[in-house]
Amino acid sequence: MKILSSRSIIFNIMVKNPFTNHPHEVGESYIRHMKTAFGYSLKLFGLSIIAFTHGLFPFLFVTTTSDSIKEMSSNMGKSRWQK
Repeated sequence: MKILSSRSIIFNIMVKNPFTNHPHEVGESYIRHMKTAFGYSLKLFGLSIIAFTHGLFPFLFVTTTSDSIKEMSSNMGKSRWQK
């Protein structure tokens, strides 16, 4: 059994932390990334209700869902470090 030094453990946590790796890759802190993801989740939930309504009444919300998803997609691809 290999015993890791405290320095090695700290390095692994700092470099390989699964909670911060992806958020940092997209230019956000963990908390900021969580808020952004929750915001997208709420928006998608609302859009699912709109899409469901559109399914029942095709003359309502004709392009609302697709337009919103296209806009969200273009915003997601931007690195937040570049703001």
